[in-house]
Amino acid sequence: MGRSKTSPDPWAEELKIKVPKSKKLSREKGHKFERDTANAFKAIFPEAKRHLEYQTVSAALGIDITGTGDYRVQCKRTALYANPSRIFEIRIDPERDGDGLTRILVTKADRLPTLAVLPFEKLMELISFHERYKGIEDEPRRRAQRAIDRFQYPDAQEQRA
Repeated sequence: MGRSKTSPDPWAEELKIKVPKSKKLSREKGHKFERDTANAFKAIFPEAKRHLEYQTVSAALGIDITGTGDYRVQCKRTALYANPSRIFEIRIDPERDGDGLTRILVTKADRLPTLAVLPFEKLMELISFHERYKGIEDEPRRRAQRAIDRFQYPDAQEQRA
């Protein structure tokens, strides 16, 4: 009798999620998620790109997307959402980097929407900024919304093409 392909995790059983056994497939799935996330960030940060951690000494920083201004982004694509504490894999050195940098964990579970984990203070700052400028229509806001739509609903974009 072969091993079960479902995870022993009760959440996985409840959601009927099959956990892939091949590490290569998991790695490819993670790399694709990093590319998709970087492309979504490009609407706001044109220089955003996937950071190839394994090729540089800076791998210890825990950053998957570079060129994102004051935000340090780590991506996790797994069968179930990543634990929010994984945000602390992103290394920020106040002496080297200064103050004002924000860690963001972007995580996606199979067949579930993408989530972002960020410090509560930063969330409140973003909500305050959004409320202050709500109703102002400009091109950067429209570009960002289109990027979010493409990221969250990639199948809809393929159907339009």
